Amino acid sequence: AYERSRQEDRSERYVATLAMNAARTLFAAKAYAQAVAYYDKVPRTDPAWPRAQVEAAWAAFRAEDMDTVLGRLHTNESPFFHDFYQPEAAMLRAQALYLLCKFPATTAAIDDFQARYQPILDTLEVQVPQLGDGGALEQARTVLDGGTPALPSMVLREVSWDGRLDQQLDTIAQGVHELTSLE
Repeated sequence: AYERSRQEDRSERYVATLAMNAARTLFAAKAYAQAVAYYDKVPRTDPAWPRAQVEAAWAAFRAEDMDTVLGRLHTNESPFFHDFYQPEAAMLRAQALYLLCKFPATTAAIDDFQARYQPILDTLEVQVPQLGDGGALEQARTVLDGGTPALPSMVLREVSWDGRLDQQLDTIAQGVHELTSLE
């Protein structure tokens, strides 16, 4: 499907989505090297590229290749990623360092994680209970509509391009329509 979509000159976003889906399927099948090959097909210009790097690092982790894990995640420490919400990448990096017996570096990675993500957690602990039922969904809809959410924007960053929320909202709307027509 990936190769065919490239031959048919489908949009870059469409082809990147197929690459991510193929990589995730291969990861689930424990074909980690092949999964990494498909994560690498996600172009750097695609909004999914940062996520592809983290998922490729997970594939390397599952293949017990800690050097590749660290190499993949090194990019995430650049200033470009400062506004990205990737606590998973930070903790994966600490785990890889620990497994390589780099104990001082592991401690530093954990301290960095704590310094970066604790303020965000503190904010979320205050804001999320105030949202009420369906509040998180409303925050995501606010992002999709181009508004400013109450939650930290880095937490909702992927909502605007991922497409899965749009699909779910469409499914809910279709379900509501079906229920209404049945009544």
